[in-house]
Amino acid sequence: MDCCHDMGAPPLQMAMLFSTGLLMSVSHCIGMCGPIVGAFGISQGAAGVRLPGRVVALVLYHGGRLVSYGLIGWIMGSAGASLGLAPIATDAQGWLSLVLGLAMLVGSFGLLGIVSWPSWLNRRPGASFASRAMSALLRGSAASGRVPGAGRSLLLGAANGFLPCGPVATVSLSAAAAAQPFLGVRAMLAYGAGTVPALIAVGLGAAALSARGRGRLYRIGGILLALVSVQLVLRGLHALGLVPPLRVGSVVIW
Repeated sequence: MDCCHDMGAPPLQMAMLFSTGLLMSVSHCIGMCGPIVGAFGISQGAAGVRLPGRVVALVLYHGGRLVSYGLIGWIMGSAGASLGLAPIATDAQGWLSLVLGLAMLVGSFGLLGIVSWPSWLNRRPGASFASRAMSALLRGSAASGRVPGAGRSLLLGAANGFLPCGPVATVSLSAAAAAQPFLGVRAMLAYGAGTVPALIAVGLGAAALSARGRGRLYRIGGILLALVSVQLVLRGLHALGLVPPLRVGSVVIW
């Protein structure tokens, strides 16, 4: 069997992770990261940077954030590969997908408010360092009276990627379940890419949705993460020989 399709991240899962990122960016990220991104864009506007330059700076900022997400995906995918002994230990991979799928399901229930949010999902290694780095970079820009240059924009975005975030922590479990570093990177980048459009719009001064509208999108995003976690559980059960595989044409469901 093709291990990339069996224990990796099939196209359907990639599409679901991207859609989750898109929904979470409009509902969750605007509230959590929006003030930082908004201040970043406002400082450029106040310094007289024209729209094309502001767009480039925001793209660099989010490029740095995606690099951090990719690194998280690589670390989690490598950890999954070590635990699952991929690609030779099919049973170990099956248990890995099953356990991480269940953990991800708990995380998605936390996002939906069904259970209390597991506090460990918000404890990311390096989170306090990332917070201090962002503060130092922003203070340095303010003290100099200049907007962040290309390198500083990339570093700000990279630091942002390591800030504590429940949805990112939950998605990182799917990267670990991929059991391959490259596939872990791909899973995190799929989610991260979905978060970019709304945050760029915030940085350019676009109006946010109402709180009620954001809440609905947040719940839909949580439901999508729950579906991804169920898919991981079923893929694990399939690898253990407990359920048959499911494909729709060329699309791998599990």
